[in-house]
Amino acid sequence: MQQEQRDIQLSQALSQVVIPHGVGCRVWVESDFPAIQRLSTAEGWPTPERRPDDALAGWRNSWPTLVAVEAENVENVVGFVRAMT
Repeated sequence: MQQEQRDIQLSQALSQVVIPHGVGCRVWVESDFPAIQRLSTAEGWPTPERRPDDALAGWRNSWPTLVAVEAENVENVVGFVRAMT
């Protein structure tokens, strides 16, 4: 899929979502993966910790892959969504 098409799809999807005040949303980057592992473990989802290479490959090959971040600190990941349908 072309980047322009992805941007349009993402804009359309996010226009339907109510994002709480103080929270932002952006496309993930690989440096977010430790936070994704931490949040997954907190939810009882073991794959990112037990099989990090497989989990990281899954993130690399999925779309959309988004993280929720503090609006004041976009490096602080507080949630995520991968390949929503």
